[in-house]
Amino acid sequence: FALPVIEAHCTYRESAKYDDEIEVRTSGALLSPVRVQFTYEVVRMADAATLATGTTVHATLDRNGRPCRLPPRARTLFS
Repeated sequence: FALPVIEAHCTYRESAKYDDEIEVRTSGALLSPVRVQFTYEVVRMADAATLATGTTVHATLDRNGRPCRLPPRARTLFS
């Protein structure tokens, strides 16, 4: 199966500098049997400032590019 992005949102809060060490925190949620959403938070490690937040929504497609249910082994990751 494939998980192409069908929707994306980002809110930029502060800028990062070239040498900044950052951490990208991600979590996922099952929206429906054929859609998943990931949320993101980009944090500067030095001062724990949140630099950006966002979400992406992904559709589940089979090998032929048609919508399908997320396989059970992948669904368990969202429970």
